[in-house]
Amino acid sequence: YMGRSVAAEVAGRLIEAGLSPDTAVAVVENASLGTRRRFHGTLADLPSLEARADLTGPVMTIIGDAVAGANFEQSEPLAAHRCEDTGHEGAASAVAQGVEQ
Repeated sequence: YMGRSVAAEVAGRLIEAGLSPDTAVAVVENASLGTRRRFHGTLADLPSLEARADLTGPVMTIIGDAVAGANFEQSEPLAAHRCEDTGHEGAASAVAQGVEQ
C-alpha cells in the first residue's frame, strides 16, 4: 500500500535506485469496494497522483513487471487529469530526469 501523498517521493527514489521511468505502474483506488477505480501509467507519471483532486479514497500502487502484462481495458491513464494550478506539473519531468538534485 502506498498513499498518494508520497507517490512523487517514492517514484523519485526508485528512479534514483536505477528503475526506469518507463516502468509500468497501476493504481487502484478503493480496491475492496464497488467504487473501485483503476489507473495505469509509468513511474514517471506517478507524481501526478498527488495532484488528482478526483481521487479521494485510499490507493494501492503496484509497480513493475507484475503490471506490464495487465489488461488496462477498464482503467484510465494515471496522468489524464493533471492539475496546472497545483505546482505539480513539473514533478513528472523532474522524476523522469532522475531527480539527481
